[in-house]
Amino acid sequence: MRCSNTSSWKKVQEYLPEKSRLTESCLPDEYFVGIGRFGIHIDHYRVKEPKTRIILFHGVGEGM
Repeated sequence: MRCSNTSSWKKVQEYLPEKSRLTESCLPDEYFVGIGRFGIHIDHYRVKEPKTRIILFHGVGEGM
């Protein structure tokens, strides 16, 4: 499911700290990477000068 195809992500924004909320102007780049028989959905948040890198796996194993 992509942010561009659903509005459900908008419904949770009011519960997040203001500085952590997503807006139409700061949505991630979304793409899929094929690894073996799996299609991995990537949400890539691009930051001009990142201080760190975070990799978060969620929903791992669903539909296997």
